[in-house]
Amino acid sequence: MRCYDELQMHKPLDEPPYALFLEALRHPDADVRGAAADGLNPMAAGSPVEGEAVEGLVGLLDHDEETVVRVAAARALAGLDCAEERNAGAVTDALQRHADSSVPALRAVSFRDALARNIPDAYDRLLHELASPDAHWGFVAACLFAAVDDGFRLPDDIRPRVLERLERLEASGWTDRCAEPDGCPDPDDLAEMLSRLREGLRADAN
Repeated sequence: MRCYDELQMHKPLDEPPYALFLEALRHPDADVRGAAADGLNPMAAGSPVEGEAVEGLVGLLDHDEETVVRVAAARALAGLDCAEERNAGAVTDALQRHADSSVPALRAVSFRDALARNIPDAYDRLLHELASPDAHWGFVAACLFAAVDDGFRLPDDIRPRVLERLERLEASGWTDRCAEPDGCPDPDDLAEMLSRLREGLRADAN
């Protein structure tokens, strides 16, 4: 299944195995459900099964018993560039339902979507999360992801507050403390994220 995912990313298939992935969303094995969720992004975007894929992923996000599967579904939804407006709306509604989730990774994905869609409370959420000594790395990554858009800039009144929080995290040993157990990201990855984001924010201030 992950082979199909890689092929679709780098050399899209003429006839992607949509049915395989959609059926696997209901598989009893959590690893298979997670792999299916991963594979539907971007395979399902703009496809004949876009609506069915969004519905299935939202179902996993809202109801799956395994956190890792819910996070995979959220990340897949956030990455989908839906062709149909109703599907895009369903994605946003689903991700924003989890803005206050007890799972930090889900809050981070919800924030990434809020930032991309200019949802009004996105910056307040960012400041709140970065004030925690155990801030999830996904909030830093979301800002870096948004920075790929040439038009993205943090507001002038938010930028110095974000910088101050990033510097505090670095000084507190956050890169070692909050790396993922599986090493993705590892402490060096987190240090690079912090460095790149701080450099970008300082450049924006000039």
